Amino acid sequence: TRADCVGGALSVALASGKLPSLKTLGFHSFRFDETGVGDLGEAVRAWRWPPGFTKIDFTLEQTDVNLDELIRAIGESEIGLALFVHRLNLPGGRLSEEALASLAANGGGASGGKLSQLKHLDLSSCGLDDARLRRLGEVFSAHECREMVRIDLDYNRISIEGLSAFLEALSPNSLPKLRCLRLRLQKRVGEEKLSSRETRRAESQFASAVACLQAAAHKKGKLLKWRLP
Repeated sequence: TRADCVGGALSVALASGKLPSLKTLGFHSFRFDETGVGDLGEAVRAWRWPPGFTKIDFTLEQTDVNLDELIRAIGESEIGLALFVHRLNLPGGRLSEEALASLAANGGGASGGKLSQLKHLDLSSCGLDDARLRRLGEVFSAHECREMVRIDLDYNRISIEGLSAFLEALSPNSLPKLRCLRLRLQKRVGEEKLSSRETRRAESQFASAVACLQAAAHKKGKLLKWRLP
């Protein structure tokens, strides 16, 4: 493990129960690799976090890392992700529909959700398709993320139908503070061989359809702070 890639080991130390008085480390952003994903999952299951610790962000620095065990650990833990984790950046990771369904099925908890203090989730380039996106909507319905302000879903395989299913799965209480839902440059089936002009046209049509779905969601009282770029 590289010296600057200590997020997983740090999470194990924080969850060990041996640092009950720790409140801050002076800096709050840590990277982790494939080994660190397993360590973070272990820490989430242990959940003996310092009660007064303030803030930490985790960023995955490797691609094609399987995130399923971390996702399942969050669902199976008594309290879920630690309350001081505000950003979870997982670009280029891989997660299955089954793992997301497992997290959705383990909803609730003492705080009302197991992602309750998360503010920014980055799942760009994670190979998300429509089925996985619908499951993600179910996750946010089961675990009301009242502090979430930004979700990055760029460079996935999401269609308008998938986004519609995602929004339909949400409740008005799911993501009340969400302002930014990024959906740039989706790899849609049938568009691989389009010319540059055709690609721009397809992107414009996609953006227009997203705007229609946003308006429909707002009418249902969902994502009322969501603004398009």
